[in-house]
Parts: sequence; structure tokens; C-alpha cells
Amino acid sequence: MRAEYEVLGFYLSGHPLEERAGLLTLLSNVRMDELGSLQPGAEVTLAGLILGKSELVVKTGKMQGKKMARFRLEDLRGSVGVTCFPRTYEEQRAKIEDGAIVVCRGKLEADSEEPALLLDEVLSVEEAIARFQGGIVVAVEETDAHLLEELKHTISRHKGARPIYLSVRGADGRVRRIKAGPEWSVSISEPFAREVDALLGRGRVRLARV
Repeated sequence: MRAEYEVLGFYLSGHPLEERAGLLTLLSNVRMDELGSLQPGAEVTLAGLILGKSELVVKTGKMQGKKMARFRLEDLRGSVGVTCFPRTYEEQRAKIEDGAIVVCRGKLEADSEEPALLLDEVLSVEEAIARFQGGIVVAVEETDAHLLEELKHTISRHKGARPIYLSVRGADGRVRRIKAGPEWSVSISEPFAREVDALLGRGRVRLARV
């Protein structure tokens, strides 16, 4: 698939993120197509695929002669340009490779015509899961009422230590977060994210520092 992208500029036989879409959405605190609504300097966590990495040598200043990098981070909804300055690049270089699926933490650039990220840290998917200490939020709508029993079965198949919350929109239009009992705690995993995606639709489950 990497060869397809290099030759054609798109993936002919399927996007490499499709099988992990649920988990990557879960590990991001914002969607790529929502970045334009955030303020410059906002701290974001984005999971995606590294593409188009290039190294540059700093010409002036205290970091003169040191290497930095730029790349695009892509998910199934869009992509964002990422800048990695020398100190961060020295620490994170081994994880920044074309074709790597990673979780990037950083801040949105202040002086940019379109959303762009200044990188603070790169994590592998496994590192991001192991580090996270919050809960899982599942967004449910009124039209999902007939699916709640199956959602309950899905949760029961993935018991773990992370608390689960339901984000529910009421008749007054307000969204309320309801914490499920401790017996419904779950483990963060790719199978869980994939099953919730299949049941409710993509993007309905997120991690939250609650």
C-alpha cells in the first residue's frame, strides 16, 4: 500500500488505517476535521499515519546545524502538517518514520493559515494505551435505544479497569455524561473500539480524562 501511495498519491487497495480506525479515534481527543474550530495553542492528541517525512538542518540560532523534521499525520477524515523541532526530534526520531501509526501530542501553531501541529511527543499505539489513566466515553443518541442491549453485551465482553461513561443528548438538547457502575468498567483495546464502531457507527467512542 505504501508503494501505491508513492506512485498514485492515494491508496488503491484500501487505507492502512481502516482496520484500526476505531482504536485511533479512541486515542485522539479531537478529530482531524475539527482542528479548524480550535484556538491556536490548543493542546491536542491525534492518532494517525505518518506520511511525507522530511528532515531539515537548522541554519541559524542556538540549534544551528541540528536536524528537525516535518511530516503529515493522516487519519480517515483528513491530515495535518506536523513540525518537530531539534530537541524533540532527537528524543523521538526512532518513532518518526513514514508509514508508522502513532499518537502525536502537541500544540496548534499560532501563525498558520491552516491547522498545523508543533510536536511535543510521539507514542506508539501500545504506549498510549498503557499510559492512559482516564475513562471511556460512548456517545449515544435517542435513535440508539434499540442498540443499548447489544452495547451492554459488548461492554461485558471487555471487562477491565477503565470507567465507562455514556454521553447522552436529552430532549432539551443538552449533552450529559452519565457514569456507569464499576461493574461496567472496560479495558482499552482495539477489539472493543472496533465492536462499538460496528454497532453505533464510527467515532462514537473516545478516551476522556475524567
